[in-house]
Amino acid sequence: MHTDLADGACWAIEQKVADPARIALLDACYRGYGTLLGLVQEPGLFRAGVAWAAVTDSQMMYGVGWSDILGETKRYGLPRQLGDPVADAEMLKQHSPLQQAARLRNPLLLAHGGWDARVPVVHFEILRDVLKAHNPHLQSLLYPEEAHGWMHTDSAVDFWTRVERFLAQHLAAT
Repeated sequence: MHTDLADGACWAIEQKVADPARIALLDACYRGYGTLLGLVQEPGLFRAGVAWAAVTDSQMMYGVGWSDILGETKRYGLPRQLGDPVADAEMLKQHSPLQQAARLRNPLLLAHGGWDARVPVVHFEILRDVLKAHNPHLQSLLYPEEAHGWMHTDSAVDFWTRVERFLAQHLAAT
């Protein structure tokens, strides 16, 4: 997925439909993982990122006990879709935003709902805490009363208002 995002951005630059100095990634859940990994692997291409309810480490998806992901999915589906947690451990580590967090230095707006059962909030908390040490451009938002999506209008308005300001600040014409 992350190579597709980079290929698409490069294509848009080549076609002169995108300003190479103003490209960001923005998405949630597993695609939020793509946002984070894109910033890790292509920091010169993507100027900033916004990720909410994002998977931050594939290995954590196997180990978190309180999730709405069924045990059968963890045992059979995830290994086929993402990789086996034992046999593919090194590959999963190389493609983990959490494990590669030292490389995540671009501006990032990271948000999560405290009640998220699909991607438990521990994904957010651990990555946020690791990034605080070395990414001065990190903005993190925890919405304690939210789940995997926006249930409350005030949270959605607050989040999207902050996204607008964040992108205006980090994608301003240079």
